[in-house]
Amino acid sequence: MPRSSLEQTDHDFLQQLYHHTDGNVTAQVSMYEIGEALNLDRDASSQVAQTLIGLDLAEIKTLSGGIGISPGGIALIEGDGAGDEAGTGTGSRLSGEPVLSPADLESVEQLVGYLKEEAGGLGLSFDRLAELVADLRTIDAQLASSRPKTDIVRGCFKSIGALMADLDHQAAGDRLKALIGE
Repeated sequence: MPRSSLEQTDHDFLQQLYHHTDGNVTAQVSMYEIGEALNLDRDASSQVAQTLIGLDLAEIKTLSGGIGISPGGIALIEGDGAGDEAGTGTGSRLSGEPVLSPADLESVEQLVGYLKEEAGGLGLSFDRLAELVADLRTIDAQLASSRPKTDIVRGCFKSIGALMADLDHQAAGDRLKALIGE
């Protein structure tokens, strides 16, 4: 099922379910907890969960609202860059290798492109914008290296993630957390 066939709320819920369960089909979480993270009331949370269960993207774990992500849900999230149509590569996590792998490079490049597109509309103060630009330039310098260092890129993404959290920019924050494995 392509991401575009889901309503935005359904997709956001599935993405949160993926993150809360760490993409593990045996894990369970309360549908109401997921809904709360998206500012949905209990009825709306239940309705979205039922939609995802009906599409075989989520599974019922308990009768009291416990749900889990299905293999189909994982495939959808990981197949579309963890649920973002800009393809920011959050379906994968940076490897633990000292040097970025080719897959890591692709994910990092996609996420950096997304962050650069978002930067102008964030309403940052000059100092905060300078901080963001410095982190992005550091990542760009690593990407230009023949041996880009995973720890340096991860550190920059952590810094950017803190900035996004301060701005309450949940979408970018979620993408950053997924890529750096937090």
